[in-house]
Amino acid sequence: MSLKRVGGTAIIYAVSNGVGAAAQLLLILYCAYVLPGSALGILTLFSAIVALATQMLGLGLVAAFQRDFFTAQADARRKQLSSVVWAVVGAGGALLLLVCVLLPIVGYDSQALPSGLVVTALAGALGQALQQFLLVTWQSEGKSATYARYMLGICILQVIVPMTFLQMVGHDWESAVYGQALVFIFGGGYSLVVLRSLGYLQFSVDRAYLRQALGFSLPLVPYQLAGWGMAMLDRFIITSFCGVAIAGYYALAFQVAQVLNILSGGFTQAFTPWLYALLARRDVRANGQIAIVVIGYAGGMMAMCLLGYLSFSVAVDILAKESYQQALVFAPWLFLAMLFNGLYRVASSFVLFYGKTAMLALVLGAVAVLSCGLNYLFVPVYGAIASGWIVAFSFGLLFATTSLMVVKRRGGQTALGAHQC
Repeated sequence: MSLKRVGGTAIIYAVSNGVGAAAQLLLILYCAYVLPGSALGILTLFSAIVALATQMLGLGLVAAFQRDFFTAQADARRKQLSSVVWAVVGAGGALLLLVCVLLPIVGYDSQALPSGLVVTALAGALGQALQQFLLVTWQSEGKSATYARYMLGICILQVIVPMTFLQMVGHDWESAVYGQALVFIFGGGYSLVVLRSLGYLQFSVDRAYLRQALGFSLPLVPYQLAGWGMAMLDRFIITSFCGVAIAGYYALAFQVAQVLNILSGGFTQAFTPWLYALLARRDVRANGQIAIVVIGYAGGMMAMCLLGYLSFSVAVDILAKESYQQALVFAPWLFLAMLFNGLYRVASSFVLFYGKTAMLALVLGAVAVLSCGLNYLFVPVYGAIASGWIVAFSFGLLFATTSLMVVKRRGGQTALGAHQC
């Protein structure tokens, strides 16, 4: 795949992810308009449970399959995908059964997190996890247009179905939650049907490959959870020490800076299959191509970081609204954090290919703990702005550490390749 092709594919993925983010925002704005505060709070908790459970149920096996996609023959790919998909189905089914049995036994009763919501969230998370296998298959096959069409369709459903439930069933949290969960579950079932029709999904499990894949992927579970916690925990700390209003201003700035996250996510989705295909060849001559793409990406991200901050500054001056003015204080540090996060994503793609998932999880976990500790130390003293400093420092540290891991590994391979030549 040429540099031009990677750039074009990255745009498609970025637009697809942008549509997904816009759909989520539109639904939340609508729910905030029609639901009472308590119901909106429950809906927010549902979304958080789905996000966390999706990462846990996926078991990191999506990353394992994508890595092995380019080194396996077609027949082996089918066995590999079947093995990891049925493992996720089994884990998700077992967890759902366990929760359904245990909650009544322990007498679980919570107004904020009703038992029905917990079970529904887990079912929705299983659907989301299964959907990732279909999406990563299309990515690996280079079917970006198919990926985009599916994302557009599923995003439309994610908005229309909950809104319809809210209008026809009632303005309560159950309508919004069950409407969203229905779309998630549909997406998972549809993914299984499509994978079966493409010949990827068989009714068999390769236990040897599954053990190998789990060895690669299980360290990714705490890695994914630590990443989520590092990006979100600071808001709870700000709320504790500075109040919910300041946390809201900080969250607004964080949401604005997320535009860089969407761009970097789109690029990484296009870049990773291309990178893995080149790395699988073990050809040192590919280093030049990889370097051109990485340097171009880094320069583009820096430019977008500056442009994004300047655009937000102009918008704040035009709107002259206090909430935006307060958010602007945090914006430079959060845009910088998202820049480092985007660069870290690319560096971690190399690390994942080399199978250093345990080391990557250890590094991210250590940085997450450090970030949490620094927030508790500095936010009470310097205020919420300290969280901006710390999140920029944390993602910068992640980028630097993973880059050193890549340089060390690729330096050794380059030397070996030159010696063999």
